[in-house]
Amino acid sequence: MTSVAGDNLLNQLQEALASDPDNPSHHFNLGLFFWKKGEETVGEESKRYKEKSAEHFVASAKLNPSDGASFRFLGYYYSTTSVDEQRAAKCYQRAVNLSPEDFEAGEGLCDLLDGSGKESLEMAVCREASDKSPRAFWAFRRLGYLQLN
Repeated sequence: MTSVAGDNLLNQLQEALASDPDNPSHHFNLGLFFWKKGEETVGEESKRYKEKSAEHFVASAKLNPSDGASFRFLGYYYSTTSVDEQRAAKCYQRAVNLSPEDFEAGEGLCDLLDGSGKESLEMAVCREASDKSPRAFWAFRRLGYLQLN
């Protein structure tokens, strides 16, 4: 994204948020913008963008607690940027509970549980997701892998 296009998009997103600050999608979109900027940069600048994105994802989640996408991104943030695995697991778990088909949140949660040696909890998460939705393919795949090992 060119700097001018990025600045225009940022201005549009900020104007939308200013016109309707209680709209969770405005916070989510602004959080997503900052998240992508954080991935395009490195070092302290990347960290600042991701912190800004987390602020907007938290606001989005508070305004719409039934939207799993905000919780998934908060899981990314807490597992990679601030390295708070417990908080990351809670966010991923909330995202999976809201949308069992969300393979990114499911895999993120299971990776955290696997890294902590919590295989039985990992299996329980996968069983619960696969029971809730026949389209939770990530859970079926992960269960098969766990049962092989």
